Amino acid sequence: MRENRYFRSVLKRLIYSCLLLVFAPSCTRETSQKQVINGGPHKGTILFEMCGNIAIRVTDGTLKGQMNWRRDGDSTVYDNVFRVANPCTWGWDRKSNDVSFMIVAPQPQTCMQCMAWTATPDTAYHIVIVK
Repeated sequence: MRENRYFRSVLKRLIYSCLLLVFAPSCTRETSQKQVINGGPHKGTILFEMCGNIAIRVTDGTLKGQMNWRRDGDSTVYDNVFRVANPCTWGWDRKSNDVSFMIVAPQPQTCMQCMAWTATPDTAYHIVIVK
């Protein structure tokens, strides 16, 4: 009788452990995806783009990006500025410098880019353009 109780206790623990292993990864994926999206869509203006070096200033009032950023050779100081971290997939089919965008999970970048470099903000986000 005592061995039967011990066996049931061990069996319950084993079942709970298996259930935890099965369901825990799906919960963490949803939570991390919500954290990456970070609200939105946001509005911004493209300050410049050159050879995959793209800087955007957030204009919708949210505090995102780097503060007190200045481009080399320019005396203007910008707040809420960030660099586009996914220049291959961020959305080249826009019609103006004013954009609506969402911050998304990091994506691999495999496109060809020229080697020209220009100063960009330290803060970088992976984004997609929202229409």
